[in-house]
Amino acid sequence: MSSIVWFRQDLRLEDHYPLLLAIEAGRPLVLVFILEKTKHWSIGRASQWWLEQSLLAFKESIEAKGGFLHLFHGETEEILETLIRKHKAEALYYGANYEPEERKIESRVEALCKRYGIASHKFHHNLLYNPETVLTKEGKPYQVYTPFWNRTQQFQAPEEPMPAPRSLSCCLKGASEPISKLHLTQTWDLHQIPLLWEPGEKGAKKRLKTFIDKGRVEDYEHDRNFPAIDGSSKLSPHLHHGEISPRVAWHSAKASLTYRKELVWREFAKHLLYHFPHTTDHPLKPEFDAFPWQKNAKLLKAWQNGETGFPIVDAGMKELKYTGWMHNRVRMIVGSFLIKDLRIHWLEGAKWFWDCLVDADLASNTLGWQWVGGCGADAAPFFRIFHPDLQEAKFDPTHEYIKKWVKEPSKRIVDHAEARDEALKAYHSIVAHRKK
Repeated sequence: MSSIVWFRQDLRLEDHYPLLLAIEAGRPLVLVFILEKTKHWSIGRASQWWLEQSLLAFKESIEAKGGFLHLFHGETEEILETLIRKHKAEALYYGANYEPEERKIESRVEALCKRYGIASHKFHHNLLYNPETVLTKEGKPYQVYTPFWNRTQQFQAPEEPMPAPRSLSCCLKGASEPISKLHLTQTWDLHQIPLLWEPGEKGAKKRLKTFIDKGRVEDYEHDRNFPAIDGSSKLSPHLHHGEISPRVAWHSAKASLTYRKELVWREFAKHLLYHFPHTTDHPLKPEFDAFPWQKNAKLLKAWQNGETGFPIVDAGMKELKYTGWMHNRVRMIVGSFLIKDLRIHWLEGAKWFWDCLVDADLASNTLGWQWVGGCGADAAPFFRIFHPDLQEAKFDPTHEYIKKWVKEPSKRIVDHAEARDEALKAYHSIVAHRKK
């Protein structure tokens, strides 16, 4: 008899509810990670690199405690059924995932457990708050952040993190595919990505320690707005892959209410995706389905390559290309430029970020792009159009950030004033259509 612990976006040992409760149950453990590449929003290139490195680190951590991690590539339901039969499993422990395709996988796995009569234990341990409980008085999901934040603060404070298990000698060994069989190895130019990041739980703890011990957390409210300053925690890829839990980040960041609010903004994104799964491809505000987007491959490529002629935009896109990450303030600027200056569909931006970001998270990516586009939850009004030059003057006044990434300025591909007028005309066309 055994218990299966199914790892997903929770590649850590500390503060891992499913693992710790499975150990407490007292049965031998089967630790398993299954990569099932979905057709819809399949994992991007940068995330594939990160996941491969994260799994290598996680496997090493488990083995250091006497355990064994089973790795598989294929259909989750079939693989778990084989393990249930082989190891006579009596229970399955796992963490919830809020992406639409992953929820479908969960449903199939739950049905599998019922067929075999085994107990299934699902935990929301990658969030501070359960998306089924943070609701309005009418029992509906929040679509504006501030009321969402206020509601979360009425709940009991997040629990203190649970320690990692001392030993995993209770784990069962068995057949496991080598990581190379997961087909995550990249052939494209990774540029600086391997030099700048250390995937895995150990890397996450180092990143958190730097953020807290070097005083960046105290200066976060101010410094996070300026891309030339290393003022962000850069924990986002670690949080996405579950190498660190949000509870650890929450309790470590007592010195910054602003940072804690950013952690809850992440929660807001997850809750929105849970309640509105269609927003990965469609706007939350349905009137934007009628927006007259432009299809222009040449302009899109110029934006992707950082060759728009607007220095702050090009700097951001080149930072993304070379590091797999982009400063959050600059993400808003480049997003506004694609959507409003070029009038290219926000989904094109979302897909590019999804492929290039090491912290590509479907919930955060969806919320961020719809926020910039004025078509999602708590969105900035569409008619609030960032002027790239004014944004540059405000947030990179010494051009330190721009100089780091842009060596030779390109010719401007659009006139901002004209593009702004065209964007507003397009917006007013859907407003007029809605009023009819």
